[in-house]
Amino acid sequence: MGQFWAMKNIDRQEVYDSGKLGEWLLASDHSYLLGRLMAPIQLPKSVEYDTWLTEGKRVTQRSALFKLPNEMFDMIFDELESDDVSLLCLAITCKDLLALAKQPIVDAVNRGMSTWANCRLICMGEYTQYVEELPEGMLTADELARIKAALAAASSEDENEEERPISPLYAS
Repeated sequence: MGQFWAMKNIDRQEVYDSGKLGEWLLASDHSYLLGRLMAPIQLPKSVEYDTWLTEGKRVTQRSALFKLPNEMFDMIFDELESDDVSLLCLAITCKDLLALAKQPIVDAVNRGMSTWANCRLICMGEYTQYVEELPEGMLTADELARIKAALAAASSEDENEEERPISPLYAS
């Protein structure tokens, strides 16, 4: 028995599911959460990346692949956005692809560096039902309006305006 808890980032609208508080707090690996709570490391401005492009020989590519317009490569890189390893493997096959993939690789590095530092966080149990149960002033007027609009759209039942459950919006 017991309720499940989740760490919620209000500003980024992200959720870290944790489980039952006693089990999660004492027995889980918290490396993902700790990585999110740390301030990001400032990387040098693509010094190594530019070095890879300028050093060594550059071989002219004769493959039909390189007759494609750059926009097609952008579409390929967009498809690989969620798979950073595949993006890097494709990019390092030759310097031409590495040059074309520079921005998608930089974007992938920045995604990996996203942080919850300086964001509003709350550890919220599944039994939390109503906006009124949250600490006063935690949500802005705009956020409260979005919650109420989402709940009104999600529920066709006529409920008391002040006691609308918040669980659908904050569900993981």
